[in-house]
Amino acid sequence: MGIENSEVKNRCLLSKWLFRLSTETEGMWFQILKNKYLHSKTLAQVKVRPEDSPFWKGLMKVKVTFFQRVRFVVGDGASTRFWEDTWLGDTPLALQYPTLYNIAQRKEDYVATVLQSIPLNIQFRRALVGPRWNTWLHLVRRLMQIQLSNQTDTIRWTLPSNGVFLVKSMYTDLINNALISRSLHIWKIKVPLRIKVFMWFIHKGVVLTKDNLKKRRWRGRVNCCFCEQNETIKHLFLECPLAKLLWRTLHIAFNISPPTCMNSLFTTWLNGVDDRISKLIRIGVCALCWAI
Repeated sequence: MGIENSEVKNRCLLSKWLFRLSTETEGMWFQILKNKYLHSKTLAQVKVRPEDSPFWKGLMKVKVTFFQRVRFVVGDGASTRFWEDTWLGDTPLALQYPTLYNIAQRKEDYVATVLQSIPLNIQFRRALVGPRWNTWLHLVRRLMQIQLSNQTDTIRWTLPSNGVFLVKSMYTDLINNALISRSLHIWKIKVPLRIKVFMWFIHKGVVLTKDNLKKRRWRGRVNCCFCEQNETIKHLFLECPLAKLLWRTLHIAFNISPPTCMNSLFTTWLNGVDDRISKLIRIGVCALCWAI
């Protein structure tokens, strides 16, 4: 019998709340969340704030993953993002027409805003010539077939469940298709327990760097102790000149390029490296991060 990944399962359960918020408008729980967090905004518009509850912050963390697995059925177009939501085709228009999306001035416009007038209410930073013009004509021909109505937009779950959200369908999709970051090797490294816990904090992104302190209303300087850049976990352990110097030493010793992001440090960075050597490298990385 398999053991479920509790972190992934929690993301799926939080996504169920997002689906209910998008499809249900009755109930006291909905009114409480709407009045406290949404107000007149849609889920796509609302941003996380430092004073938000841990529950709402959790919902905002899984919002992008959730929207990647839903399809919008356009009614009045007031709550469907033109470029970034899936409503015309099987993927967002941002992925279908990347050359147009990259030069669009307002990337977060809604369908209703774009289709409210003729010509379409879209502005680009550059002239549409050559291949871009042909791409634009192709998109316009598809948009001419869209007719807005007085009904509100709705969403459908795209994974096999007849349009209704199922935790099981999302869990299976994430496990089978997504790169799940794991920290199991952290606890197997032969270093003191306090360093293992510290590395686990880095993996989870909760080390009290100055950007995280600022979220807790800390009023000190947010600059890195070693340079003048803003201090984040990625900057402090990967991008700071001091960190780059230490990673360069590791590169010279083992001929392995530094990780490109914190996620790769705990996932794919040492793929293909001999197990014995990778264990030694991980001990060195623990010492490096602890020293910083």
